[in-house]
Amino acid sequence: AIQQTSVTSAMLKVNSSGVLVAATAGTDYVAASSLDNGTYAPYLVTMTNVAAGSSLTNSSYSRVGNIVTVSGTATITRATSGTASFTINVPIVPSSGLGFSAADSLSGNAIGDASAMFARIRANTTNVGAEFLVSSGPGGTAFTIGYVFQYKIN
Repeated sequence: AIQQTSVTSAMLKVNSSGVLVAATAGTDYVAASSLDNGTYAPYLVTMTNVAAGSSLTNSSYSRVGNIVTVSGTATITRATSGTASFTINVPIVPSSGLGFSAADSLSGNAIGDASAMFARIRANTTNVGAEFLVSSGPGGTAFTIGYVFQYKIN
């Protein structure tokens, strides 16, 4: 049986003895101050073998605790045949303010609208962004990729 105590907290939990007690923010649930979501307008920070006119749409992001998840689409044209890479800004900069400490500090993938079109996404430690390493393909043809990546902000 659940016993009620004189709890006035808005968030409650049942302890191991079956007693209703106050829950602790950050331990028993994610505090509202650690939640965020919305859209942002990403921009191209750096590009290699990416033609002018390539574009990004507004991206969605959500933050739960110290993990940020981002999703969106990009329309990219390779300048010439081969691989390409580009970096976009992130909606919430890691709390250190210094950026990402290693390439594996951010991870994700992108899948394109063309056969075998994909990209690996990792942290750009120099430019504080998400770096897309795009698979090899023909130049001069625009392709759209949908992407998702995650990173830790502290």
